[in-house]
Amino acid sequence: MDAHMNSFSQRADLQRQADLQKQADQPRSASMFRSPRRITITIPYCVFANLLSASDEQGRSLSNYAAHLLELSFIQRNRELS
Repeated sequence: MDAHMNSFSQRADLQRQADLQKQADQPRSASMFRSPRRITITIPYCVFANLLSASDEQGRSLSNYAAHLLELSFIQRNRELS
């Protein structure tokens, strides 16, 4: 039974790798249709404190507010580049 489970696990790992490769091969324009992704970052405490305070003022969760700021930053960057 262990050999069967190991084989199943290996197939699942190969399928995950194939799925990730398929996503990586998609053109960048398709990225707007992809689901949100989670990331982990390390930030200085003062940045964390400011994010937390501002997110409370905005009535947003900390992660939602940080994602909002990142999105706005990229919108502004794209405007400056065009």
